[in-house]
Amino acid sequence: MIRLRVLGEIIRELRAAGIETLVLKGAALAQWVYPEPGLRPMSDLDLLTRPAEAHAALARLARLGFQLDPALPKRLPKHHHFEAAQLMTEGLTVNVEVHHTLLFPQLRVPPLELDDLLPTAHSLTLNGLALYTLGREAMLRHIYQHAFRAHVLDNKLCLMWVADLISAVEQWVNDLDWSALRRQDPELVYLLALLNDLTPWSSAVLEKIQPEIHAHSVSVGGFDWRKISPPDWWLVLQYGTKGWRGLTQHWQSVFQSQKLQSA
Repeated sequence: MIRLRVLGEIIRELRAAGIETLVLKGAALAQWVYPEPGLRPMSDLDLLTRPAEAHAALARLARLGFQLDPALPKRLPKHHHFEAAQLMTEGLTVNVEVHHTLLFPQLRVPPLELDDLLPTAHSLTLNGLALYTLGREAMLRHIYQHAFRAHVLDNKLCLMWVADLISAVEQWVNDLDWSALRRQDPELVYLLALLNDLTPWSSAVLEKIQPEIHAHSVSVGGFDWRKISPPDWWLVLQYGTKGWRGLTQHWQSVFQSQKLQSA
C-alpha cells in the first residue's frame, strides 16, 4: 500500500512536468493480473521514461524527497536504468529505478524505448489516477526476456517472475494475439509449453499452445527435442547450469534415454 501510494505521487509529479512514463513489472502486474495487489511482492518501482527526459525525471524524484546516487552520471548509463533512488517513508524504504530503455542493451533484443511502446500501452487506474503500462503482448515478452534471457544467464531464476508469466497468460488467454507472439518471440511460446511440466495450464491455454505442447517431449526421454543446443534459460531450468556444462548434461541425458528406449 505504501509503495503504490508513493507511485501515485511520482506519477502526478512527473505528469505535472510533462514527463510521460510507463510503469513496468510488479507495480503494474500487482494491479492487473493478481486478485489482490499484496499477492505480488515488490522490491522496486520500475518506471520507463524517454531517454531525453530521464535526468529530468530523477530531478523530480529529488523534489519528492528521494535520495539520489551522488555519482549519478550526467549521460545515460550503459545499463538500461539508473541506480535506484530511495525514499524512507512510514518505516519503509521505497526504491525507484528510472529506465531509459526497456532491457539490457547487451541482450539480443531490440532496445525498445518509451515511444516504441506507447502505441500499444495499457491503461490502469490507481486510486482514481490513470497510469499506463506495457500492452499485453509487450508485457509478456518483457517478463520472459527479463527472467529467462537477462537474469537466468547469471543462474538466477525467481519463481515470482514465473508466477507473473503464468498469471498473465491465464488471465489474458483469449485477448492475446497468439500469431504475433509466435512471430515475434517463438521461444516465449515454447517456454509456455515447458511450464506445463511445472504447473499444468488450464484447458483454454493448452488449446492455444497445442503446437508447442506437441513439439515438447524433451523433459523425460525421447529424441524429439527442438534444438541440438537449447538456450541457456532452458538448460538452467532443466539442469541448474548453462553453457558447455549444461549442454554436456543435456547430451548425456538424451543419450541415456535413447539407450533405455533401445533396451
